[in-house]
Amino acid sequence: MNREEKRYLVKERAENDVKEHGSVQKAIKHLKIELEEMEALWSRFSSDCLGHGITCTRLKISWLERGLVGN
Repeated sequence: MNREEKRYLVKERAENDVKEHGSVQKAIKHLKIELEEMEALWSRFSSDCLGHGITCTRLKISWLERGLVGN
């Protein structure tokens, strides 16, 4: 786990996403849709909050795709 993943509590948040959506693949699918929506808003509403949301969501997707849930 790198510093940015620790700072954003990626492990805990990714695990919560899996619990909420029922599987790793469903969580990834949902997060990718969320990420697309946030990125679409970026050109109109760039802000620190939106930027943090994009960064955190990208980190969670990466965490789940690397198979680190439960580690």
